Amino acid sequence: MQRSAKRNVTKYFWYKTCPICRGEGRLFIVEDQSNKRLYLHCEECSSGFLEPTNLDGKHSFLTLDLNFKYSLAEHNVISKYGWESYALNPVNQEVAPKL
Repeated sequence: MQRSAKRNVTKYFWYKTCPICRGEGRLFIVEDQSNKRLYLHCEECSSGFLEPTNLDGKHSFLTLDLNFKYSLAEHNVISKYGWESYALNPVNQEVAPKL
């Protein structure tokens, strides 16, 4: 019997459910590569938040209105920006949203 090779699976992280769409979506930690920062991105309503401690409508923005390069952040990127305390819920690459 052959052993299956262990795959190195990329993990992404989400923080909380989105307050804008009342918990329908998860807030994924995303790297804004154009502006060199992280933000939280709702997979459902596309709301964004620059500050994880200010999750209300006054501090949100619609990510679809902006033009910048971004990608889901891996743990090493999250650590670089000091956001480890917001990386509460890991998901594997296979089940991560396509933003």
